[in-house]
Amino acid sequence: MTTETLESDVQRAADYLSAAQLPDGRWAYFALETGRWYVMGDDDMARLVRYLDHEDPDVRRAAYSIWCTATPTAAEMPEGWAPEE
Repeated sequence: MTTETLESDVQRAADYLSAAQLPDGRWAYFALETGRWYVMGDDDMARLVRYLDHEDPDVRRAAYSIWCTATPTAAEMPEGWAPEE
């Protein structure tokens, strides 16, 4: 994957999740289903796009759920945490 492709995929994932980029370069997004913020790096963000663009329509439909399960490196933040504006 080229740097340009990675950046494009990360931006698509950020848009999909309404994620905010943190000052250290990581990303934070709020998961409605858990009521918590999660923080992760570019590789985890780009992985979501691979599921969204998957050739199997069942994978595409379940992309977010599959991604959540396949992204154990995402850090769940404590209750009440939010990114600084």
